[in-house]
Order: sequence, then structure tokens, then C-alpha cells
Amino acid sequence: MKKNEFIEMMRQDLETHPNKNQLIPVLECMKEILKRYPIDTEIDTQKAVEDCFNQIKEHARKKQQNGCYYFTPQESTDFIAAYLGVEKVKQDCRVDLEDFL
Repeated sequence: MKKNEFIEMMRQDLETHPNKNQLIPVLECMKEILKRYPIDTEIDTQKAVEDCFNQIKEHARKKQQNGCYYFTPQESTDFIAAYLGVEKVKQDCRVDLEDFL
């Protein structure tokens, strides 16, 4: 499924989700990450915001020290990109017209 279709499907799924307040920030991170990728980027239909959130929680639980764990912004980006199955993109100074939509 194309990245924009994936984001829209996840947004719709979260509208009635009982934990949507916890999951919406993860979806927002996914949207920001996927802005860096071409419009035809494919996302596996088996991926879901809730599953990503649970994997983030599990990772933090395993790595915690003194009862807490901090994801750096880069680590968060890398974790979510890996979850979505998209390769890292090189940062460049090109403007993506999607950013203005």
C-alpha cells in the first residue's frame, strides 16, 4: 500500500481506538518520517501504529536503566523507519511539494 494510503488507513483506525491518545503521537512520527520518501513508497499492510507502539514499549522496557529509557530523536526515527520497512534516506536540501499539501 502506498505511504499516503497507509497513513490515512491508520488515522481512520485510530478514530475509535480506546488508546488513541497514546497512539496518535506515533502516527504523527510516522507521517513526518514518511514525508522524506517518494510518494510511491510501499508500506506493508500488516504494519500498524499499535504494533509499532508496543514494539517501542518493549524495546524501552528491555533497555531501561533505573526504571526509565530515553529514545533520542534519531533513534526514534530509525526505529520507526525500520518498523515500517523503509530504508534510510539521505538528507538533502530538496523541497518536497508534499510538505505544502
